[in-house]
Amino acid sequence: MSRPVVFLCFFAVFCCKFYSQHTFVRNDSIKVFSGAGTLLNPWAGGINSTQFSSLDVDLDGIKDIVTFDKGSFKIRCFKNTGSANFTRYKHAPQFENFPEVTDWVLFKDYNNDGYEDLFTYTTGGVRVYKNTSATAGSLHFTLAYNLLYSDYQPAGPGPYILNLYVSPVGLPGLVDMDNDGDLDILTFSVFGTQIEYHENRAIELGLPLDSLKFFMVDNCWGDFSENTCSSNLNICPLFKKWQNVQNPAMKSNLHAGSCLMCLDNDGDGDQDVILGDISCDSVEFFRNGGSIANAHADTTSKSYPIAKPVKMPYFPCTYYVDTDNDGVRDLLVSPNITPASENFQSVWRFKNSGTDSNPLFTFLENNFLQDSMIDVGEGAYPAMVDENGDGLLDLVVGNYGYFNNPNYNSRLALLRNTGTAALPQFSLITRNYSSLGSFNIQNMAPAFGDLDGDGDADMLIGDYGGQLTYFENVAGMGNTANYVFSSSFYKSIDAGNNAMPQIVDVDRDGKNDILIGGRDGKVRYYKNTGTSTVPNFSSTATSAFLGGVNVSRPGYITGFAAPCLMDVNGSYELLVGCERGYLYRFTNVDLNLTGNFTLVDSIGWGISDGSKIAPAVGNINNDGMPDMILGNFCGGLSYYAGDSLLSGIQIHFNEEEISLYPNPAFSELTLSFENKTYSQRQINIIDLSGRIVKTLRTNLPVVKIDLGDVSGGMYFIQYKTNSGIEGSKRFIVSK
Repeated sequence: MSRPVVFLCFFAVFCCKFYSQHTFVRNDSIKVFSGAGTLLNPWAGGINSTQFSSLDVDLDGIKDIVTFDKGSFKIRCFKNTGSANFTRYKHAPQFENFPEVTDWVLFKDYNNDGYEDLFTYTTGGVRVYKNTSATAGSLHFTLAYNLLYSDYQPAGPGPYILNLYVSPVGLPGLVDMDNDGDLDILTFSVFGTQIEYHENRAIELGLPLDSLKFFMVDNCWGDFSENTCSSNLNICPLFKKWQNVQNPAMKSNLHAGSCLMCLDNDGDGDQDVILGDISCDSVEFFRNGGSIANAHADTTSKSYPIAKPVKMPYFPCTYYVDTDNDGVRDLLVSPNITPASENFQSVWRFKNSGTDSNPLFTFLENNFLQDSMIDVGEGAYPAMVDENGDGLLDLVVGNYGYFNNPNYNSRLALLRNTGTAALPQFSLITRNYSSLGSFNIQNMAPAFGDLDGDGDADMLIGDYGGQLTYFENVAGMGNTANYVFSSSFYKSIDAGNNAMPQIVDVDRDGKNDILIGGRDGKVRYYKNTGTSTVPNFSSTATSAFLGGVNVSRPGYITGFAAPCLMDVNGSYELLVGCERGYLYRFTNVDLNLTGNFTLVDSIGWGISDGSKIAPAVGNINNDGMPDMILGNFCGGLSYYAGDSLLSGIQIHFNEEEISLYPNPAFSELTLSFENKTYSQRQINIIDLSGRIVKTLRTNLPVVKIDLGDVSGGMYFIQYKTNSGIEGSKRFIVSK
């Protein structure tokens, strides 16, 4: 290893040499300490604006908790490892293989088989996936209804069948309203001021429980309207059910956003409602003083729960989930909008010391699950550096900020490696490293490397406006870093918006250069035209479109590129995180800085970890393999250890070249094998739990695989030839 590469490895600017046969395996084993305790779920990935449901993820008969983050569109599973009246949830990423979902997700058992089904938004309303885990033998969902429909004039000359409208912004109430054994729906109308009651008449019509047959029986349920944090009781007309109905497909943009949670708050057998609104920081409770058949809200309160009314910016929504294994559901509250909402202490938990049908809520905490993980608010941008000169890689994590209504406070957090070279562990030392919060830099993205040739790691911080702030380390080599402000607009560099820098010797001339990822999805290269001790950079990028890399979604103008250049067996590979949560992997970098890099994979190593992911790579555990820390939009981190195994499926390199496309795939996947001579191949499609979902045998070099019956999610293609050659690749089914 040459001196420059050794030097860069020491400062962990992600340019270390690693073995060529590498992959990354999710690993939650590294301990992290915060205060006096050990975090139970340090690498779970953070929580911002989260929706909660109960779901038995491992089919052990015990209800676990699943979360869906509104900002990242990421479902996370937390296995219930507690006991009666004891709360303990362990992050279980091995079960996070769900269909593709968006905007909102609720799990409710609609067919009374004991398995919660998946309800999510789709254009115009609601999509439903049936939980088929009982027959599959592991957690599995099958599309049951691509779009729910309802008869909007069941008492009229109809039927008048339209899509059952639910806003992508809010949340419906999914509950058995009439106690007949099937699941009904409350949702706001397209005008967003009154609640519609869609009754499921599957039972009444003698249909199987798998049926969802809806009729809108009340277009002003509860006889009230809601608008911008205010409500009006007794406003519905006498013959409200006979009013003309607006086509929800034609008015899908009118509803601002409200969330509904149904519960029997007073034990009278009918459903009351807790309502959250997009422009409010409190929730409003509506008591149903009527009956099951004729709901009528006779009282309302914005001070709910009474013991400690919810006060959370903005758009707090409520969830009824048993969190402490006492058989009674508790109340969880979290924002349902992002950004511009609470993002650090954003999950309030109230214990229910009453019953399901007559609850008594007592406030317990404002950071349920969050207190068990690394969470730096909104956005997490990790960098590795030996901050205190002990030879161990530490983590400095920047963020977009902690929400402090109406502003964000951006900070750097220091997680110092207090373990050993072979057994790392981290301790959270501070959330305001070097007191840099006082500089009021918005969206702090740190990068480390020696820019002045004095043997220690200097620091650049990229910001929201696309500029760099330079802090010189004056401590000297081997000492704990001491950063002194040097320049607020370093070298007049302006990379657009959301600068994500990396300090690295891009052209291998012995001088550190600068890479900057930007909001536009591109990576910019700034060559050091000075010396190793007196650097110089032009304000104009040497390459404003390095390698032809653009990680923006087709048809979109934003990509939020986060580059990480690493040396693999003497050759550079470029990893780029992006807004969609995919990790792009490029090769053909060396001696090609004016050409186009080769895209190896748009979901590198099968990793999809929320949105706006930012990679940092270095050898944390001294095993000679690259390890990776991923930051994400939710303000959390994930740890991926370098290895040659992934999810128990061995990856074979350089055996037989195979390409697959498109990736992500929707209805069909094409495989193309380079070697045309093998007479027979067996091909398996395997999900993340190791279950074979599809298998076939073929002697064709190009194979098209129908994915019509394969749920959305992440999968492996595993193949084996008649000559014993085998291998695998990862892909995503997008539905």
